[in-house]
Amino acid sequence: QHLSLDNMTLANIDHGWLAQINDTTQQHEFANLIDDLKSYKQKHGHINVMQHVDKRLYECCNSIRSARRNAVKPGHTKPDEECIAALDGIGFDWELDRIRQNYTRFTPFVRRVEELKSYKKKHGHINIKSSEDKSLANFCANLRSARKSGGKPGYMRLDEGRIAVLDSIGFDW
Repeated sequence: QHLSLDNMTLANIDHGWLAQINDTTQQHEFANLIDDLKSYKQKHGHINVMQHVDKRLYECCNSIRSARRNAVKPGHTKPDEECIAALDGIGFDWELDRIRQNYTRFTPFVRRVEELKSYKKKHGHINIKSSEDKSLANFCANLRSARKSGGKPGYMRLDEGRIAVLDSIGFDW
């Protein structure tokens, strides 16, 4: 079974039900999903949608990931190649839900620096509160701890190059 642009609805995705439905409005709704993801990316610098920022879009992305991964199981519908290509075209991260619990540990340093730059552009500072973005706030706390540790085992790797990059964006140690 394949889920195509012809038979997908945001309502179905929002509720995790990826049923085969033929209706021309589904193409429009999938296009709206792509537009929503593009808008999110423009605003946040990535499309790793956080639940506290946009719960509907977060759940939709997780449902799509799950549908692709679990399509071999009975009762699941796999997105077709056209859907996958459209999502790939905007940089959709297919593995994010699997690593979200350890997001800070698995996210490349460069991507996190870009998130810090985006945050600073939006807020004018890089003093991130956990209530605003817990993952990014934890990343900052880990950076500070790593610098204080002086390279001890068990801390994030923070060499002089990374420190210079963080200094260049005004990171508050």
